[in-house]
Amino acid sequence: MTANALLTGPRGRRLLLEFAREADRATWQSYDRSSFNSAVFYAAHNLDPNPGVLYGPGADEPLPDIPPEEVARKLSTVLLPEVTAAVLRSALGMAVDNARYWQEPDGEDILAATTPMRRELRRVADHIAQSPHVDWWPTEVARDDQWSVGWADSAESSVQQPPEQEPLTDCLVAWRDRVVDQEAKAERERPQDPKANFSGEWWSFPGEARCSARSLDDGLLAGVLFIEDSMGWERAFARRMPVPSGIEVFEIDAPMRAPICAGVSRWR
Repeated sequence: MTANALLTGPRGRRLLLEFAREADRATWQSYDRSSFNSAVFYAAHNLDPNPGVLYGPGADEPLPDIPPEEVARKLSTVLLPEVTAAVLRSALGMAVDNARYWQEPDGEDILAATTPMRRELRRVADHIAQSPHVDWWPTEVARDDQWSVGWADSAESSVQQPPEQEPLTDCLVAWRDRVVDQEAKAERERPQDPKANFSGEWWSFPGEARCSARSLDDGLLAGVLFIEDSMGWERAFARRMPVPSGIEVFEIDAPMRAPICAGVSRWR
């Protein structure tokens, strides 16, 4: 894992931002309106294409106009603590949970991508890249240590083992056919403007296919800790799901240069 790798994509930059925010919060005696975190909040809110509504005292007053250069200056004063597994997992979990591929990046992602912030986030990237807690990130799939995770709808719900899944090939073919149909329908019925107020499915994997992820050094499961667009679940089941030795694994370790759907179409 290198600093450049962490700075290249939006999820890596968001991880760096979240780590720096946690480092800043650790130094507080009480909330500080002049802090790095406060600057991130105001700058991100102003940059967000859909910032939402603020509530509370002073919510009807104009927000401070804090440019990315000022946020980066405050970041340069944040003391970076030792990289612990707990803090790093928290930052990674936030980066994964806040991914939203179905619409514009949020204000924090936009802020982290600005030139002043990228320059200053390199210090955070260098710090994290030296930690042994990231050694497993670039490793290959752990074939004999894969776990499928499922969730109960609420804390009161009973956690049930999942039903047997239909053959994966059937799931992927059905998913591919549905995606192609949706694309054709969108081309016929939706505006050409990519910013128009329309949306489709947003999860980056076929929902019918059961996914798996490895366990970590202390036995916690990556599939429990790092959840894309989580729903606040509190109860889960896990089932070991090793990858047979004869199965080929296609690993994505760099930005894709062609749509995955096109690849599925060719492989069908």
